[in-house]
Amino acid sequence: MSRSLDEVLVTAKLARRPTRPPDYEAENRALSAMAEAMVGSPQMILQKLVEAARDLCRADSAGISILEPGGVAGVFRWHAIAGQFAPNTGSHVLREASPSGIVLDRDAALLFSYPERHFDYGMAIDPPIVEALLAPFHSEGKPAGTLWVIAHTPSRKFDTEDQRVLTSLSRFASVAYQVKMAALNAVRARENSRQILDTAAIGLTRCSRDLRFLSCNPAYEKLAGQSAEQIVGRPIIEVIGIEAFEVKRPYIERVLRGERVEYEEAVPFAAGGLKFLHVVYTPWIEGDSQVAGWMASVSDITDLKRTTEALREREQRLHLALDASGAGSWMRDTRTGRVDWDDRFREIYGVKAGEPASFQVWLNRVHEEDREKVLDLWDQIQHTNMDTFDFTFRIVRPDVTISWIQSLGQAHRDVHGQVMRLIGIDLDVTQHRRAEEALQARRDEERNLALQKQSEEALRQSHAELQRRALQLRRLASDLTLAEHHAREELAKTLHDGLQQLLFSAEITLDRAGASISQADRAALLQRARAEINEAMEAARTLSVNLFPPMLNIEGLPVALVWLAKRTQEQYGVFVNVTADPQANPATRDVRILLFEAVRELLFNAVKHAHVDQVDVKLEVGRDNAIHIQVSDEGIGFDPAVTLHHKHHQQAGLGLFSIEERLALLGGRLDIHSAPGKGARFSLTLQQSDLPQAGRAEARRHDEGRQKRLEFDSAAGTSKPLRILIADDHEVVRAGLRELVNERPGLWVVGEAANGVEAISQAMALQPDIIVMDASMPQMNGVEATREIRRALPHIEIVGFSTHDDKISERSMRDAGAEAYFTKNDGADKLIDYLLSVRIQAKGAAKG
Repeated sequence: MSRSLDEVLVTAKLARRPTRPPDYEAENRALSAMAEAMVGSPQMILQKLVEAARDLCRADSAGISILEPGGVAGVFRWHAIAGQFAPNTGSHVLREASPSGIVLDRDAALLFSYPERHFDYGMAIDPPIVEALLAPFHSEGKPAGTLWVIAHTPSRKFDTEDQRVLTSLSRFASVAYQVKMAALNAVRARENSRQILDTAAIGLTRCSRDLRFLSCNPAYEKLAGQSAEQIVGRPIIEVIGIEAFEVKRPYIERVLRGERVEYEEAVPFAAGGLKFLHVVYTPWIEGDSQVAGWMASVSDITDLKRTTEALREREQRLHLALDASGAGSWMRDTRTGRVDWDDRFREIYGVKAGEPASFQVWLNRVHEEDREKVLDLWDQIQHTNMDTFDFTFRIVRPDVTISWIQSLGQAHRDVHGQVMRLIGIDLDVTQHRRAEEALQARRDEERNLALQKQSEEALRQSHAELQRRALQLRRLASDLTLAEHHAREELAKTLHDGLQQLLFSAEITLDRAGASISQADRAALLQRARAEINEAMEAARTLSVNLFPPMLNIEGLPVALVWLAKRTQEQYGVFVNVTADPQANPATRDVRILLFEAVRELLFNAVKHAHVDQVDVKLEVGRDNAIHIQVSDEGIGFDPAVTLHHKHHQQAGLGLFSIEERLALLGGRLDIHSAPGKGARFSLTLQQSDLPQAGRAEARRHDEGRQKRLEFDSAAGTSKPLRILIADDHEVVRAGLRELVNERPGLWVVGEAANGVEAISQAMALQPDIIVMDASMPQMNGVEATREIRRALPHIEIVGFSTHDDKISERSMRDAGAEAYFTKNDGADKLIDYLLSVRIQAKGAAKG
């Protein structure tokens, strides 16, 4: 089967097609029919489902495919079909040869156009398939098959309403099918229920609303330490004792309210002694819908609890031993071949920062005498059930030195047992290896016992330190993963609830304007659409600024903290007093980002937890040439020992633990001084040896070369067109500006640039009169590019044009040498008017 997903999946077509209005009445009739079918067989449910799918989606055929064992990864069997494909009911196709396999992998509804061209078996299908729309079919909460509709007629095209209906039918039918199958299984189970009750290892009882035992099985007799004659008919409190009853009381109250209750508690039976129990209470409902009592299943997990506690204790000891070992982490995706290494891994292997990660690059570092062993290990993981490994081998670094590496990893497999990815950590154990060899040599030579013990202790301490640092990295990686996931969720919500809705509304308004006959109505609708688009642009700009404030790179950390203070006051009503030394601006981008995000998290914590209306932030450079940041408040305070306990580390966001860990990795530290009721003071310290010197770039030169911008061809008697260079990293923006500018007589776009570096190069090559410069661009931003161009080519005028409408961005562009500044939120009209005014000035200067 040779095809790519890009060739097969065309779900984007659904969004571009006209969508018919929903027919909820017909859909409700179909759901009612399926509900009635639940009294019959599971096959009847499925048949009703595919008939409803064919009718509601106006398809030529419909069917349901369920994944069964078979082949390499299973087969899809067509359990029910309606329409032209009905004769194929009961047939099957291999999972890897079916589009249903792709739908199950993605667990989402997908549209396929002419799928028979991409799946080998499809060439023999008659009638041919023009389009196929598939939705995942779930069983027991997992995708187990697909519900599909097919169009054999070229004129029939599915739309988003078909996708909605198909998904709705699939969800309803999966529930009905599971209920029916469960009912059939229950009939079989009841035949052996009495024997199960008598022989079950789990204690089973039935209790009445007046808190008496009505029945119990032998397992419960053993648990309670009494016979059935001593239990049945007596009050619960008399059988198990007052202390045990007080433990169970709150759960009994809940089940008598109709709840299903499940809990684990230590229960001190009066006769049976203290036992750890896992208990499930199920309400017992009489005919009048009243709770008459409950049924209980009781499992003695005392031994399991003790074993679990022992395992947890051993696991904690192991984590402490592995904490911050200095290990490098890695990941290898066996399906795509993608390999990821962290910086520590690259450092261990001597791989340069820019060198791409690959399995072959890593294998080339492995000592030639150990490569075969490494490849044998990989074969063993692939062809056996080995999921974890601990392997030691040698590598040859670029400087020809040999190091010993201990690699600890784990294999992740799919549902079919195939290895999907490998993850692990690698430790440089060269010193340990050498120490072990030296120790062995000393043992062989019967050296002094005291020296031997000293070496062993040094080795133990070194190993413990490495393990401690490894655990530290694992915790930090987990925090960062959760933070990224949380950020993605917030970003997706903002885009969907805000930006997408505004753009959709603008699209509707433009469609209405296009269909309107009245000129006045068309003008009003166009004005409304423009307002909605402006609002969308403002939403996008706000989102961009919140995710990463541009002034952090443009102006540096001190100015970014002032912006953050203003932003915090606007959002939460909390005044933030910032005192910032302009020289306390780290030269490296990663340090600036870390400190900015740390302060942002501390301010958010103060807003959320401290209950204050003012927070103080102080940024300065200490005598030790280190950056010091202090964030303090007079709020309710807290106990740092409790907050930083390992149980509270697994929280999304850059919390106190993550701030502390990331600062430590860069050689810094976080000091916390707080107590309940006494406020809080957070001190961040980071050694920095390359702080930039204070001061601004050289003053702008406005007058020099002014006449060169206003040239006039006296021989021709007309002014030359105003030659314009557009610098913006978005192609769509450049194209739109180019069309607008070229429509105006006297204005001429002579070139374009996608970043600051290209803008400088194009300016030197084309010598334009004016450059329209975006403030935020990759490689080099617009502020730096403006400063360089004004220094080298002072006769070229530069106009700032950006989505950022804050005063800091505008001041930065003007300080760098921009003559004017316009925002994209205001549209391009003001920019065009300005360019025309410069053109008029040029003509006036020529006539004068």
